[in-house]
Amino acid sequence: MSKKFFLFVLMLFSFSVSAAESELSVVRVVPQGKGIKNADKIVFEFNQPVVPLGEMERTADQIPIKIKPALNCQWRWLNQTSLACVLGEKDRMKTATAYRITVNPGLTALSGAAMTRRQKYEIETVRPEIKPDSARFVQFVAPERPQWEVFFDTDVKMKSVKSNIFFMTGGKSVRAEVEEAECFSYDTHNCKSRYRVAPAKDLGDRK
Repeated sequence: MSKKFFLFVLMLFSFSVSAAESELSVVRVVPQGKGIKNADKIVFEFNQPVVPLGEMERTADQIPIKIKPALNCQWRWLNQTSLACVLGEKDRMKTATAYRITVNPGLTALSGAAMTRRQKYEIETVRPEIKPDSARFVQFVAPERPQWEVFFDTDVKMKSVKSNIFFMTGGKSVRAEVEEAECFSYDTHNCKSRYRVAPAKDLGDRK
């Protein structure tokens, strides 16, 4: 390999690295991946300063980031390189949901460098699980229809419980009847994470 060719390759490589470094881009999103639980914000970290210190709040129309399903983000720069979608207590991500995030070009760094490519990320929230040690027998609603109170590790809607819980007998599944558990002010368990379930028919019924 001639020295001239080597120098040409080296210059081309240096130019590519320099271009990549000068382009504004997201280097990290937190949280990201699967099993996310109770996150109160999504933080986007950029590779260089984007905003000067000062007024850090932003409106949704100022941020070229799209999240599906939509979240009620309160946008705020935490510092010059980190942008946060802050979520209020009532606006947290739903369980068992995949959120697709697209960071579109539209932001410009203080250096003048702009985003030129779209970046995509995904966040999948945790799937609710029953706490086996907390389940307790309540009563027999019929001789072969036991009722149990089950506890989940996070808030769950009744519709979701009805569509995912069933009893097994003789190798066959039996639909569960679901009702809200009694809730008292002194109870330490969250009322939205516990339900009473019973088989819709006698477990000894083979029909």
